Amino acid sequence: MAKKRIIILGAGISGLSLAWYLSLQDKDQEIVLIEKQEAPGGLMQTVEDSRFLFEKGARIFKTSTSKELLSLALDIGMEKDLISSPSDAHCKYIFQKGKMIKVPSTIFSFFASQVTRPLLRSLCSEWKKPASIHKDESIYAFIARRFHPEVAERLFDPLTVGIYAGDIRSLSIRSCFPSLKKWEEEYGSITKGFIAARKNRKKEELLFPHHSLFSFKRGISSFLHKLAERFPIEYSQEVQKISFANDCISVYGSDRRWEADALFFATPSYVSAHLLRDHVPDVAESLLQIPYASLTVVNVGFDREVLPFKAFGYLIPYGDEVLGTIFDSQVFPQQNRSVEETRLTMMLRHQSTSDKDIQKMVRKLLEKHVQIQKEPSSMHITEAKRCLPQQVVGHEERIGALLSTMQRQLPGCFLAGNYLFGVSVNDCIRRSKQVAGQWASIL
Repeated sequence: MAKKRIIILGAGISGLSLAWYLSLQDKDQEIVLIEKQEAPGGLMQTVEDSRFLFEKGARIFKTSTSKELLSLALDIGMEKDLISSPSDAHCKYIFQKGKMIKVPSTIFSFFASQVTRPLLRSLCSEWKKPASIHKDESIYAFIARRFHPEVAERLFDPLTVGIYAGDIRSLSIRSCFPSLKKWEEEYGSITKGFIAARKNRKKEELLFPHHSLFSFKRGISSFLHKLAERFPIEYSQEVQKISFANDCISVYGSDRRWEADALFFATPSYVSAHLLRDHVPDVAESLLQIPYASLTVVNVGFDREVLPFKAFGYLIPYGDEVLGTIFDSQVFPQQNRSVEETRLTMMLRHQSTSDKDIQKMVRKLLEKHVQIQKEPSSMHITEAKRCLPQQVVGHEERIGALLSTMQRQLPGCFLAGNYLFGVSVNDCIRRSKQVAGQWASIL
């Protein structure tokens, strides 16, 4: 029997993890990845200048919600590269109305915090409220209905901005915070669901502290390159079109052509839509309807400790030009080049202005938020255009419909990526594992 030829479009985390899971299922396959850029990883890149290690994309992972990522890292032999964050750097803040407010991390601070005070009043009656008859609703509508509008605005607004860079009045509760919707449906109450979930975590916490944070000592790129070196990758190849004839899929790149028995799209939805529009126009149209948020990521380095307090960082409610700031040097001091250095990453709404203006803006914001007046030793600015898909109300239902259409009309093609069932790195890996299983089931 001839080997199955598999082509994966995209060598970001979705494409790389997909290649890994496909390679485990059947050795009688030829897997090739095609990547537009000159290196793997997509928007997740580690950059090192003469003084600092900076991360351009995701870099902090929670043990309890990153099981597939952690397992994959161990499978490819990176156990010695994993680092964990000190517990005193887990504290988060919200900058609201000109003040830095600490997010409660203990039961005592929970009852005292002005952030959670509205939640306390509504907890007493939340378990009595009936579940919604709607399959989906916005995060704001859900939280305001079950708790209080203040809880949505004070707590979930900055939290949602920090994860999705989006608006709680349009993003889907079912897609963005599926556990909350699931608890309402299964237990009739978020409070009851939370208590039940805590009981189920006891066994997991014997293995890992539930809230522990981890990353990679040499940055996320070390993990991505370790994974990428296992597979043939055609870099600097932008796919122009695909065609189908005689049970064969043809892929046309910048300067060559490939043939495949199966084609996996691990590209952004709008890229996949462009390639699919002549073959499954309904699917392509649905993919094009998925909105995206763009960011400007600014990495800032100082040659000494300049932060006034120890923390993970801080978030800012929707509508501000700043989404949030991570205190990288405190979260993972193992990546520091010197004992005294400070590394920060500030996420801004996309700025269509000069780097000089952005640098000036960042210096002013750091002085306003955390009273840093010292001039940075290093600053890197990255435009992350259309980087975060916005899973608005009804997203899950629309995705289910387009995947069903895709399966019927193009059975040899599969979709993976962060626009489907979650934007996190672990969500992408989980989806890739699922897609690899679907392919194995039809071999």
